[in-house]
Amino acid sequence: MSFLLVAGAALGSCRKEVEPKGLFVLHNQSGHAVTLRVFSTQDRRKAPLTLSLPNGQQVERTAYGGAGAIAYSELFFQGDSVQWSFSDGKQLVHHCTQAQQLSGQCSPAVHNILSLQEYAQEPLGEGYDRYTYTYTLTQADYATAR
Repeated sequence: MSFLLVAGAALGSCRKEVEPKGLFVLHNQSGHAVTLRVFSTQDRRKAPLTLSLPNGQQVERTAYGGAGAIAYSELFFQGDSVQWSFSDGKQLVHHCTQAQQLSGQCSPAVHNILSLQEYAQEPLGEGYDRYTYTYTLTQADYATAR
């Protein structure tokens, strides 16, 4: 019996806590509720990732391993276009393939959710490769919607 307790304690001490690689935060300050749909134009059969975001609210997602420094992998590895649908029917589209992102050719060029350059980045804890990425949808974004 004591052998089992010692073996169990040894196995328990081998467990390693998995630390988050990043935190992705989407904050809606547009003045309107929005629905975000992420599409993959290269694979039209794939259903879009859909997020609903009331005005003044935010959604967060923590990534654990495998995604590197990018926390919301569906945005950056599965999608290349994003449709914002505001509660009053207006829409805004952002487009950016990975190749365009690397060469800075996203459309629109400024404040595009698919461009990591448009995110506020803050260290997440003490790890050098862990960050909080925050994207804020603003009233200026809503003003450009059609």
